[in-house]
Amino acid sequence: EASYQLNDMKEALAGYDVVLQKGWSDFAERSALKAATISAINNDNTAALKYYNMLRNYAMGKENLQEAYTGMMRSTYHQKQYTDAALYADTLQSMQGLNEGQQTELLYIKAKSLYETGKQDEAYPLFAKLVNNKKSIIAAEASYYVAESLLKAGKLKEAEEQANKAVKLAGGNDVLTVKSYLLIADVLIKQDDYFNAKALLQSIAKNAKVPALKEEATKKLEEAKATETKKGKLKQD
Repeated sequence: EASYQLNDMKEALAGYDVVLQKGWSDFAERSALKAATISAINNDNTAALKYYNMLRNYAMGKENLQEAYTGMMRSTYHQKQYTDAALYADTLQSMQGLNEGQQTELLYIKAKSLYETGKQDEAYPLFAKLVNNKKSIIAAEASYYVAESLLKAGKLKEAEEQANKAVKLAGGNDVLTVKSYLLIADVLIKQDDYFNAKALLQSIAKNAKVPALKEEATKKLEEAKATETKKGKLKQD
């Protein structure tokens, strides 16, 4: 505890771990909480998960139990253990007294986890609940995924509106901004507006800073040109 107060986190973590190796004691709950917190700050998600799991077992009150499940949800999510992350989000959601920030975080992590495990149809309605979130970056990302769902459903006007909303809210997030513009290009292509689609894709291919997105824009541009040419020939025939 003295090491923790002196900000010597390495020494503090070693001490908390020794306490926890002894099993249950009057000091186990606090040690698990502090060890988990230090590990999370250090981005050691494997250790954080271990200590948050201990905290779940030792927690005597609601607050630390919520902290334990929040920590396990975050740790598994960061390790791309999406199925577990979604399950911990469900458990956390069933608890009483969650504040707005906790509810937003668990909803976001559950939505992303479902999406990453191929359950997009379950994820989209959760993203829809976040499109007006107070945190602009969360609202922006949610708007992008809602736009994607609308595009799949053939609701092109609504998809474009949501994608434009994502662009406006994304701020300095280059990846999300470019992905949203790529989605808008898809909408334009489906509307047979090849002129504007090509112009947009050319701009992305030229200016995008992320190589993968630059490559995707280039590929979509070539496909748009080929489709436009093919449709033009069909009309002539």
